[in-house]
Amino acid sequence: MSFSHRDRRVHRFLWRVLGVAAGGFILLGGLVLYGPTVALELAGLIGLAALGAATMVVGERAVAEYEVDLRAVHSGGPSSGLLRAEVRSEVGLERSVGLRSRASPHARRPPSPGDGVGGRTTP
Repeated sequence: MSFSHRDRRVHRFLWRVLGVAAGGFILLGGLVLYGPTVALELAGLIGLAALGAATMVVGERAVAEYEVDLRAVHSGGPSSGLLRAEVRSEVGLERSVGLRSRASPHARRPPSPGDGVGGRTTP
């Protein structure tokens, strides 16, 4: 499966939206649970509903925009917004097969047969 710059950008954007929403849910939830007055608790509850609705709208709009842009590019049409460079990379192990790999410079050499613990020979 290959991922492009556009895929990664939308993925990061949706994680940011989720992070901001989670922070807002924690703050407003604390206000609902520990609010000093009933009016503040009710305001926190209304805020939770509004934040949930806003999160759903922003996420849905981002995914719909992404889908329209992908369909336009795949059909050969112009992409929406700024010109976007697509850099594709395959997810997986990217190494040549069949060639001997070199030992890591950080790997320890195996002990020689005559060496004991700490480099000393045993009697």
